[in-house]
Amino acid sequence: MKTWIFLVMAAVAMMVRPALAQPQTSVEATKGAGTATVTGTAKVTATVVEIDPATRTVTLKDKNGHIVDVEVGEEARNFGQLKVGDVVTIEYREAMSLTLSKTSGPRSASERTMGQRSSPGAKPGGTIGREITVMADVVA
Repeated sequence: MKTWIFLVMAAVAMMVRPALAQPQTSVEATKGAGTATVTGTAKVTATVVEIDPATRTVTLKDKNGHIVDVEVGEEARNFGQLKVGDVVTIEYREAMSLTLSKTSGPRSASERTMGQRSSPGAKPGGTIGREITVMADVVA
């Protein structure tokens, strides 16, 4: 039960920063025998109000008038297609899963990054993901 409460609190905590921008948010929690998963999603639609090509910074304004600067990395293709007045949608997802199982294997941690960019000439867009896996002992 304590694990379940921890996962719900973690989901709420991960939604606090995006919630400041008042996006559409949702939190889903599922549990089963020895497993629990919490997924949080925040989605914001905003208008491009300024573009600084030198620093690759895009200034966005949401429907409530909140303004935020977003730095776009070199790996983002088709940056040059963005124009002031374009409407963009940003979706941020975060999930945490816990699985309890008896094992005698070594304790370890690993990280994997995945990404997919838009095709050259297509609309600017893409996805990036990071997965962290930890094998550890439950001590209390």
